Amino acid sequence: VYKRQLMDRVGRRWSQGILRIVHAQGASAVIHAHLIRMLEFPADPGEERSCLLIATPAGQRCCLGALAVCIIAQDHGWNPIYLGSNLPAEEIAAARSMLDPQMIALSITCRVNDSFMTDELTRLCSFLDNQCPLVIGGRASHFYRGRLERQSQAVWATTEAFIQLLQ
Repeated sequence: VYKRQLMDRVGRRWSQGILRIVHAQGASAVIHAHLIRMLEFPADPGEERSCLLIATPAGQRCCLGALAVCIIAQDHGWNPIYLGSNLPAEEIAAARSMLDPQMIALSITCRVNDSFMTDELTRLCSFLDNQCPLVIGGRASHFYRGRLERQSQAVWATTEAFIQLLQ
């Protein structure tokens, strides 16, 4: 929550010309480092935990939402595996084949070329072929929901709904 509030405030001030791009990049770097440090301390490291793959799809470079999802999953007893940002559908599907997770979560925070993003998500759903639940969230995810909802098994979730899925 605080990450989002901070980045919203920085973004508003940048768009108003009060802050520069370097300020936004610096704030993002500090939050990124903090989230990475939080992942070093799972609740119960010795316990067997369900695997959750987390990534941002191709075209999505911001990883802060995905890292926040890792922390939420870890806090709810899951083993989050962060794959990275800007990953093509084929690579996410390959990771699913290699790691056999119980769920995959995607973070979509920015709108990009809508037809490209819709195609990427459609291809990923096709590759997964209902073999693994796919949860999609993030600030810009709702732009793609209507285009894919009828043709895929993906679930769109708010943070609160995602936490319910984890339990």
